[in-house]
Amino acid sequence: MIQYLERMKESDRIAIIYREKNITYKQLFHWIAFNQSILEKYRLPTAESIAFHVANQFEFVILFLSLAAWGTKILPISSDVPKRDVENLQERVNFILLSEEIIKEAVNENNCERELVSDRFENREKDTHLIHMTSGSSGRIKLCLRSMKALDFEGLSYRMTFHLNVPYDLLSLCPLEHSFSFGAVFVNAVVNGCTLHIVDKFNPRQILKYLGNHRINMMTMIPDMAKLLCSVAMQGDSKCLMRDMKVCLAATAKVTEEIYHMFYEKFHVKLLSNYGSTETGGAICRTDENDYEKLGKAMWNVKLKVCDANGQKVPAGTEGFLYIKSPGMFSGYIDDEYLLDGEGYVTLNDKVRLDQEGNITFIGRDSRMAKINGMKVSLEEVEKAISDIGGVKECKVIFCDNNLTAYLVADHLSKADCYLELEKRIHKNAIPRKFVFIEKFQRDQMGKIRISSLCQDERGSNE
Repeated sequence: MIQYLERMKESDRIAIIYREKNITYKQLFHWIAFNQSILEKYRLPTAESIAFHVANQFEFVILFLSLAAWGTKILPISSDVPKRDVENLQERVNFILLSEEIIKEAVNENNCERELVSDRFENREKDTHLIHMTSGSSGRIKLCLRSMKALDFEGLSYRMTFHLNVPYDLLSLCPLEHSFSFGAVFVNAVVNGCTLHIVDKFNPRQILKYLGNHRINMMTMIPDMAKLLCSVAMQGDSKCLMRDMKVCLAATAKVTEEIYHMFYEKFHVKLLSNYGSTETGGAICRTDENDYEKLGKAMWNVKLKVCDANGQKVPAGTEGFLYIKSPGMFSGYIDDEYLLDGEGYVTLNDKVRLDQEGNITFIGRDSRMAKINGMKVSLEEVEKAISDIGGVKECKVIFCDNNLTAYLVADHLSKADCYLELEKRIHKNAIPRKFVFIEKFQRDQMGKIRISSLCQDERGSNE
């Protein structure tokens, strides 16, 4: 990202629009360059991991680019990450946390006008990585390393996949520090010299007002956000709000036929789906609205294959495990193992089917497995069985301390009720040993349940 920023250092093109303030690429480069003297003053090491709390989206952008130019491993910590998770991360990574004093100096708007000591980023090619947090089914947060070169590729991949002509304007309705929006919007904007629009939080009415006042060409969200936008949009006036939209992309959950048609009816824009992971970046996009069961096809310069349990490639139309390979892939985990096959592909244990045209259909995920009394148990199958019980609104099953625990949001049910119903539906080894009834699940900013909070939380009723 930094080499692309350097190329734009004399450009008056708008880089960022935030709270109606326009910052050109020339100003942004100057700001990031000046911040190198601040980091030098505080003698921050380049060989260590440096973390910072994300207070707002604009500060995130400035701090990330400043640290990327400095040359280090960067760990952004979202505001919704529980304190105990941060403490656990400190034990594993031994990071340096940016002080409020440093942050205050680094995000000062006057930095884009101050005299520079140097306009070169000497450390940019050193060991610069983003450390992205990704949750596992066990509740243990994995720390995923992605190099700057991998991130650059992902930003280019989105432009090439959708054949976008530079310059264009981008907006994310999701937090930019989330891996989906980070690559699809933030990196995309910087490496392609485009304009990044920044909003601090999702308010449907405010977002629609913003869209009416600005020319947005690419926007990212999650499907639930799309539904909320539809629910508050005024009939008749909404179609002109996205008149300049070229790509509207949703991820982290399925874009159903209902959501697709609802969004198109309101805004006259196709809501496309994106599949990827923190490890792989954006990998697959669906652009054909006619088949809602399919994830889509491989993005630009991404390679896919489907293999059996032994790692052997299977014919088109056969169910197997998805393998992904691209220059945008991660470098590995911190203190967790990962495996690539002999050709450099990684699998995340998603069961899929690949057709003759290259479309991927998602079937399920095999990574959420537990071994109970010698028998393999699918946590997803247990969750489905519990969800079918009358009165259960939502549930999550985790494998923690060698036992299954079910967390439920339910009305007028007891552990005995659940046990009796599950005896009729699943093997006794698959019945959770513990049932915890809660009012609601803790979720992150993308709407995903925080599994780490469940595994550590001892509160709740067992009856």
